[in-house]
Amino acid sequence: METAYRKRFRLNQGGAIPPAMPQPAVDRRNAAGGLGRKRFVLDARSAEVSNGSAVCKVSTDGNVSKVSSFSRGESEKAGQEQTAACSSAASGVFSADWETRLMEAVAGSEERERAERFVLKHKPVVGSMIKAGLIGIRKLLELGAPECVIDGLTNEANTSPKEWAEWGQAKETIRKVKELHAARPKAPYLDDQGRLRIPCGCEPKYRWWQDGQSPFETALELGASDEELEHHVNEIFNPDDWRKWQEIKAQRRK
Repeated sequence: METAYRKRFRLNQGGAIPPAMPQPAVDRRNAAGGLGRKRFVLDARSAEVSNGSAVCKVSTDGNVSKVSSFSRGESEKAGQEQTAACSSAASGVFSADWETRLMEAVAGSEERERAERFVLKHKPVVGSMIKAGLIGIRKLLELGAPECVIDGLTNEANTSPKEWAEWGQAKETIRKVKELHAARPKAPYLDDQGRLRIPCGCEPKYRWWQDGQSPFETALELGASDEELEHHVNEIFNPDDWRKWQEIKAQRRK
């Protein structure tokens, strides 16, 4: 049916107008398919690039893992060789008869008996240290090892540098203490405050704990004050000294 618009246009032009050229229909499926194929190609290339990067990364990680494993293996091998060297050094010094060698090393020491008791009590611990090739000075000190045992077991090669340095300082302190102890008087004496002091290394005569004379008699012999003498007498525990002291005080009052 001719519309009013077309009729007016035809009259103005003096005739009919040719029908409009049909526009070719757009195949949306083809267009979509073309874009889809293009996107598919791009995605495939991206996937190929990604896969290539992943393969490269896996290959690189594999190489790094191999290098790390090799380095770790070399480190473990070096550590085992070092431990074996320490064990060989310790074994060369003591070997299986380390007890005999240790006793020979401390034969001239004043602490030989303590050393023998220590080795007898802690033989498994000391034996495991020697087997491992590393002597722990701190551990020996915790166990109460005498100085001669530590000197007989340890050297700069079979202990840690830190513990070796600490032991050197400790030995110097022990030496100074021994010198001070040796310089102390061996005979009983009265200190600055007038108190009686009886050294352990004094003559047997003054060792009251070994059936020597009583502290009261020693204090009286040294001319101790009355107050100090009162500290060493008791009517119940030492009645003889107490009666003697009562007689002395009675004489002094006259």
